[in-house]
Amino acid sequence: AEPPVDELRFASPKPPKYWNGIRNATEYSAVCPQPTHSPRFQPLYENGESSIVDSHCSHISEDCLYLNIYRPAHSHHRLPVMVWLHGGGNYVGSGNWYHSSVLSSHNDIIVVTLNHRLALFGFLYISGTDLAGNYGYLDQVQALKWVHQNIGNFGGDPNSVTIFGESAGGASVHFHIMSPMSAGLFHKAIIQSGNANSNFAFHSPDSSDYDWIINELGCPDKKNLLRCLRTKKVEEFMKLMRPFSFRKLGFLLPVTSVDGQFVPDDPRNLQQTHQFNNLTSIMIGFTKDEAKFLSNDLNPMTFELFEKIVQHLHLYGDCEIVKKAVLHRYKNHTNPQENMYENIARLFGDMAYFAPSVLTADSFSSAGIPTYMYQFSHRSSFSNFPEWLGVPHFDELQYLFGSPWQPNPRLDSASRYSLVERGLSSYVMALWTGFAKDRSVSKP
Repeated sequence: AEPPVDELRFASPKPPKYWNGIRNATEYSAVCPQPTHSPRFQPLYENGESSIVDSHCSHISEDCLYLNIYRPAHSHHRLPVMVWLHGGGNYVGSGNWYHSSVLSSHNDIIVVTLNHRLALFGFLYISGTDLAGNYGYLDQVQALKWVHQNIGNFGGDPNSVTIFGESAGGASVHFHIMSPMSAGLFHKAIIQSGNANSNFAFHSPDSSDYDWIINELGCPDKKNLLRCLRTKKVEEFMKLMRPFSFRKLGFLLPVTSVDGQFVPDDPRNLQQTHQFNNLTSIMIGFTKDEAKFLSNDLNPMTFELFEKIVQHLHLYGDCEIVKKAVLHRYKNHTNPQENMYENIARLFGDMAYFAPSVLTADSFSSAGIPTYMYQFSHRSSFSNFPEWLGVPHFDELQYLFGSPWQPNPRLDSASRYSLVERGLSSYVMALWTGFAKDRSVSKP
């Protein structure tokens, strides 16, 4: 899309301008403005290195709305297309991080990854003003439109497009399924470890939560808010993008607002009334130990901190009865201070991933959409995470994007995948791409 600067900052994206001649597209674009010290959502492995994340993707600029296309070199027929929506809480991330050559070339499929606006630039919402939020989602819609119109020129089939995403990217996939703006732009969907009904993806935003931001930026006059915000430098916004922390309970992830366009209603209402775009099939899943990735913030855990966290969670309209029931359900009644980290991990896992995924799958199935579910349970033979973290959030991505098949000289011999894990990677890639190709999910 056109660079979202000046009058396009905090506005719907515009299609890119045409150009004459050959355009050099051999280098990654900049990543969208985001906190530079928030590794929480980054799929990094041993010693902070990863064969998923490309190391040449660190430049930050508002001129970031680009996509990457991976296709097999020697295919001469129309190929199915998979469009990846990255995770990162809509706070950090980039499509550039997910090198997709192995996924594409090993499975004869086109993979598209993309950037969208993040954090304050993508999701700042102030009620009663023209600052409607959801700009990051509108960027995704624009990218899907571009793919629909142009992927045929790259050998892709615009009538066989699967969108897939993890964490906030999984929630994005779910929102697209229910958004009238995305109708006709894809045909199948895979929701990984995320959900539009998860509390991290949607809650009714209170503009007072963000008043401090516009005050810090020197834009308290809401009548001229957009005009003022568009005069501010990127660096002024960057100073307000705090590193992610669950322990700092005053901090909120970017929220999704009901804007009447991309999100026409509360996603729970859309889900219950089966307001879905046409899908031929859907796959939904999660890892075995989703919420244990919160360890750095919440371990050690005390019952007092646990109570405080529950009081700050957005649980079904902040109903006190629900909060009391949660405290009772996840409390060790013999010794309240024992196993508190395990209890909070189970609560977050059930609340953000497991329960919403099961309810969502049931809703799609009851609407007559062929629905598949999975759980990823393999712990890698090497890991940067301690063993007690199990199989945490985003751990399947290294296998989905073919990391065991990518040579990485930065990793020593003790940090390399086993032959069994190479086979597992091939199996996972075949499952995902087989789904996109309308093959049986149980027999890749």
